[in-house]
Amino acid sequence: CVDAVRDTDGIDEVVAVDGATYDGDADVLVLAAIDEELLVARPFVDVDPALWERVWEGSMHAMVASLQSVFPGMRDRGWGRVVVVTPTASMSGAAGLAPLCAVVEAQRVLAKSTARQWGAHGITVNCLAPGEPGSAGALAPPALTGPADVGGVLRFLVSDASAHLTGATLCVDGGVWMAP
Repeated sequence: CVDAVRDTDGIDEVVAVDGATYDGDADVLVLAAIDEELLVARPFVDVDPALWERVWEGSMHAMVASLQSVFPGMRDRGWGRVVVVTPTASMSGAAGLAPLCAVVEAQRVLAKSTARQWGAHGITVNCLAPGEPGSAGALAPPALTGPADVGGVLRFLVSDASAHLTGATLCVDGGVWMAP
C-alpha cells in the first residue's frame, strides 16, 4: 500500500495509489511495502531461495522505487515527509516470520540512512510501527488499554510539528515494545 499527499494541509487529503510503487510528485509519502506472503508464518527451514528472493526483492524494490520517485520534488520544495509503516513483530524476531522480520529491519535501516541523507533538504523519514497485542511478536501485555490512535500519530509525523524528528521508529502498540 502506498499513499501520497500533494497538499500538506491535512492527512484527510491522502490519495491511495494502486500498485507496488508510487511514481509521482508528493509532499508526503506513506509507504507500507510488505509483500503479503511475508505475513504467512512458516518454519525458517521451509523458506526456499525462490520465496526468499521474491518477497525480499519485491518489498525492497517497492520501497526504493517509491523513495526515489518522491525525492526530487521534496528536495526542490525543501520540505517533505516520508512515513514507512513497519510491524513491531520484526523488533522481537517473531517466531515463524523470519523473512518478514528481515525485510522490515532492512526497511528500517534504509529509512534511517535515507533520513540522514535527506535531512539537509528539509525531508524527514520515519517509521510508524503499529502493533497488535497478542501478535506473534508481542513480548508482554500492553501497558495501555483501549484502541490506538495510529492516525493521530501519522498526522503528527506528516506535520510541521515533527520537523526535528527523523530516522525514528514510533511504536503505537500500547507499550508492548519499549526500547531505550
